[in-house]
Amino acid sequence: MREAVPNDFFISLLGVGGWGLAAFSLVLTGCGRYRDFKLPEQAGGPSVTWRWQARPDPVMTRGAPGEWDALDVLNPSVIRQGDAYYNLFSGYDGKTWHTGLAVSGDGVTWREEGKILSPDPGTWEGSAIAANGSAVADESGILYYYQAGDNTVQIGLARSRNGHQWVKNGAPVLAAGPWESWDERGVADPYVILAGRGYYMFYLGMDRARRQRLGVAESQDGVRWYKLRGNPILNWASTERSTRWDWASRRCGPRADIIGCCTPAATGTKCGAWASGGRAMACAGRSFRRRLRASKPGIPR
Repeated sequence: MREAVPNDFFISLLGVGGWGLAAFSLVLTGCGRYRDFKLPEQAGGPSVTWRWQARPDPVMTRGAPGEWDALDVLNPSVIRQGDAYYNLFSGYDGKTWHTGLAVSGDGVTWREEGKILSPDPGTWEGSAIAANGSAVADESGILYYYQAGDNTVQIGLARSRNGHQWVKNGAPVLAAGPWESWDERGVADPYVILAGRGYYMFYLGMDRARRQRLGVAESQDGVRWYKLRGNPILNWASTERSTRWDWASRRCGPRADIIGCCTPAATGTKCGAWASGGRAMACAGRSFRRRLRASKPGIPR
């Protein structure tokens, strides 16, 4: 399970004049980019058996007092670049979440390269966060999708050829949904995969009741994204079932029966999503159904 940054980053205050703001938002986003699609089926490969061995010490630790990552290091997103592994991770200094880079030759011993992304207060990003992201590599270089925004969290994109110098896209590539939608208060925690000729982003959305659910979006170039018209793909558990997700409650708090931090993975012809209370499977990546036996720590991220 990917550990999410605090839900407070999702809070969007309508305040005085909120109805006018909401109406304006509806005009702008009510006819936004939505369409029907399916994840392409992948050729089945050899079965994989995972065997996990806990290490006594963390492979990465917090920075020294006063550093940009002095209070927390978490949310790693690891990609292969040549003979090295690049780890884009989140760091917290007590006020702001940033993104840093660490490099490793074996995936165990990491050399931290420092901070590579911070929020820009003069833009939509605000000053709270530019982190909690997902990295993918294609022929153009590295694409890193991150969440930002003080009131309404949205998903941005930064690009790099070498992992050290980055250029932000500008506007968010995935925005919050329209008035009264399931993701109107924010979209966050992106996880992007390449499948077939497309990019697919699994993401967290939150409504005005602070309920979090899982959605998916598709892109052909990694920049212009279309949300699935039938989102969300995974909902919270019903009351009669929620007691069977008690492991998630212990891990993620009282809202754990609401889908929280999730990570998809391609497994043969199916796409699996490990959610905050168990695992859900989808044939062709569209219609998800739960497997109610709770997942345990150590399931692939």
